[in-house]
Amino acid sequence: DVSAFLRGNLHTHSLLSDGDSPPQDVYAYYRDHGYAFLVLTDHNSRTDPADYRAEQRPGFVLIPGEEVTTLGAGKPVHVNAICSRATIGGGTFATTREALAWAVARVKEQDAIALVNHPNFDWTLTVDDLPAAHGADLLEIWSGHPYVNSEGDVLRPSHEAMWTRMLD
Repeated sequence: DVSAFLRGNLHTHSLLSDGDSPPQDVYAYYRDHGYAFLVLTDHNSRTDPADYRAEQRPGFVLIPGEEVTTLGAGKPVHVNAICSRATIGGGTFATTREALAWAVARVKEQDAIALVNHPNFDWTLTVDDLPAAHGADLLEIWSGHPYVNSEGDVLRPSHEAMWTRMLD
């Protein structure tokens, strides 16, 4: 229903990767705090909502997902696979652009939604790298993780400024 705003989270982790709570607790938190949907995106491991049916309630939907975690030139490149059918996993690449292009292509092969995560995480991606994500559907604008640098700094643009440049 696109006539109403639905609160959701497309990128969160459990203790199955680098989160601090079991998947059931993560689902319960978001469900009990008014979210309409959640994608649990542990690193290189697809979360299947069928494994957590007990956590679903009317008005709260669990969506399959994975954070495809790669290395490009030794830096972390992360792309969420939303509504994917199988685990994609990661890889190591010579450049961040190769890692980004590979991850997005693998997500799109599954007819899933590709979300380029936190470009400023560890200052990995620049706005000039983002075209390598050809076919990606979404760009993460905000993250609360302390190494993400969503707002940029005096030398690097914010995620929102990157998004605006990509739209231009």
